[in-house]
Amino acid sequence: MEVLKITEIYPGHYQTLLDFPTAMDLHKIIQPDYKYIWGVVHEEPSVDWGAYRGAIFGRYLDQALARNVSFEFLLETDQFLSVLPGITQSVRIVQTNHIPPYYLRLGTIKEAKTWYDLLHKTVDYLFEVDVPGASDYAPLLSPNRLFLESVVEKFRVH
Repeated sequence: MEVLKITEIYPGHYQTLLDFPTAMDLHKIIQPDYKYIWGVVHEEPSVDWGAYRGAIFGRYLDQALARNVSFEFLLETDQFLSVLPGITQSVRIVQTNHIPPYYLRLGTIKEAKTWYDLLHKTVDYLFEVDVPGASDYAPLLSPNRLFLESVVEKFRVH
């Protein structure tokens, strides 16, 4: 796939390839009028044990130790933008207007077309992007071609 070229990868879903973006480039992509940023794959890596407050085996514990915690997160867009300067690792996010339903989990849906159709149908997603922590290309997908055209223009200008 060619960098900054928009291609329809599935009916109604378009993709472009960003050239070596960093997490700070997410400012060029995230739209303030969309309500949420959903981290569909997130890991807080650590070799040390740290305090954890949350459920373990369905039971809430206010004092536990954990390390290498993997989870999804949902933040309001402005809240995510406030933590953006501290991101130094890979980030895979979806910007959406609705809270994802319980059954919509990336790991359980094997076919990519089904994943994007469900995102479009259930959460009114604007985009999904996977920005690697190291210099590499990043796929940006959206059902909105005009949105992708505006992002491509921002990346061309630098």
